[in-house]
Amino acid sequence: INSPLIVGIDLGGNPTVGRGEFTRRYLPALQLARSLGIKLTVHSAEVWDDDGVDEINDILKFSPERVGHLVCIAKDQLQGFLDSPKRPSIEICLTSNLKTRPELFNCISNHPLRNIIQTEQLSCADKNATSICICTDDCGVFQSTLSNEYEKAAIALKLSRSRLYEIALSAID
Repeated sequence: INSPLIVGIDLGGNPTVGRGEFTRRYLPALQLARSLGIKLTVHSAEVWDDDGVDEINDILKFSPERVGHLVCIAKDQLQGFLDSPKRPSIEICLTSNLKTRPELFNCISNHPLRNIIQTEQLSCADKNATSICICTDDCGVFQSTLSNEYEKAAIALKLSRSRLYEIALSAID
C-alpha cells in the first residue's frame, strides 16, 4: 500500500455493527497503515455503549490522528481524552449527529460537544490544544456540504468569523 496517492484511512460505518471488535478486527490493519505513514481517522462514540463494550478506550489508547463524533461518551472519559498529552483531533459532524441521534439533542445549539466548539482556548496556535474540525460525515447521505456545516455551526453556536477561521485552520495538518 505504499503509494503517494493514499494519505489516510477513515474507519467508519454503521456504529452498531462490529461493536467490541476494534482490537481484534481493525487494529492490526490500522497498525500496518500507521507503520506506512498513513494518517488514521476512526469514528467512535456515535452510539451509547449499552452492551458494556468499552471500545472507546481501546480507540483512544490507539490514538488515531482524528476521532469522529464522540457524542456518546461519558464526561469523565471525554475530559480524560482532552487532558491526554497525545490526543487526536475531533471531527464534529453536526448534521449527521442531529439526524442519526435526535434523542441526544433536538437542535444543533444543544450538540453534546458545543462547549468544545465554542471554546476560544482551543487554538490552532497552541500545539497542545485539542484541535477540532467540522465535517459532513457523508454529504451524499446527509445532503449537507462542508460550507453548510460551517454556516449551521456559526448560526446555532454563535461563532465569530475568527473562531470559524481558527476551527478551519486547526483541521489542517
